[in-house]
Amino acid sequence: MKQRQKQPLPDRKQGAYNNLMKRNLLLLSYLLISFYTFSQVKSVVVDSNTNKPINMVAVAVQGKAVGTYTDELGRFMLVDIGNKDSILFKHIGYDKKILGSTDWGDTIRLNPRSNYLKEVMVSPAKLLEIKSRARNKNSNISFAAFSGFEIAQLITVEANNEFVKTVMVYIKRVKTNASTHLRLHLYANNKGEPGAEILLNGGRVTAHNVGNCISFNLASESVLMPPEGIFVGIEWINQIANRGQQLEPRVLVSKSKKQDQNTYYRFWDQAWESLNTLLQMERANTVFELTTIVYK
Repeated sequence: MKQRQKQPLPDRKQGAYNNLMKRNLLLLSYLLISFYTFSQVKSVVVDSNTNKPINMVAVAVQGKAVGTYTDELGRFMLVDIGNKDSILFKHIGYDKKILGSTDWGDTIRLNPRSNYLKEVMVSPAKLLEIKSRARNKNSNISFAAFSGFEIAQLITVEANNEFVKTVMVYIKRVKTNASTHLRLHLYANNKGEPGAEILLNGGRVTAHNVGNCISFNLASESVLMPPEGIFVGIEWINQIANRGQQLEPRVLVSKSKKQDQNTYYRFWDQAWESLNTLLQMERANTVFELTTIVYK
């Protein structure tokens, strides 16, 4: 039986066939590129001067709700990172660093900040303490956050030339054997929103068997209280899973209409937004209290 010879396609059909094959090849190439676009990022963050690992560095993908923190050995890992993504490294004691997801090796080096606040020595007998007013310390409204989440509230006091001594964060009463890590931030008041960060020498606290408040002691930081007030920010490094059901600590929220709405939140390094939008309340403020010292 004579085998039938395959006839060539007519010119018009051949052109359409070629275009179809090109489109299929382009689609296949796109799928392959998309498959390899996302990768795993793993490295170690160290101090550029001492080469010692840095714990609790925030490692976040800019523009996305993706991030993590370094462990006690400075290690971190991010997955599903695009080759065009930029990664932010942020720690209160070091300069920020932004790198492309393919711009590093096994080690990331951060430079220590050199413009810390200087300690001021005064006589303890010549000082006066002034407290801000914390509303609704017994509020039944609270919310739990998660790693990479930060809130900031504007606090003002009626005094001049005073220094911040303590910051109290009121929470829903809880007792647990576990620990959580929180980081304190202070920001300038930029027209009613958190502005430039005020650098601190410390700022991290480990909350263990917490009661109804978490305290940060800033007496040695010498932070001068601005007349326009200061934004106090709390960043969650990790959370306690209490009784395996809910996360702790839960920060108290005031909805008092006597207080201006001045609490903001953000996730990792995204833009600040009003806490009202998150909690869907007409007026939502966290219950913070700040104590200042006036030197006489």
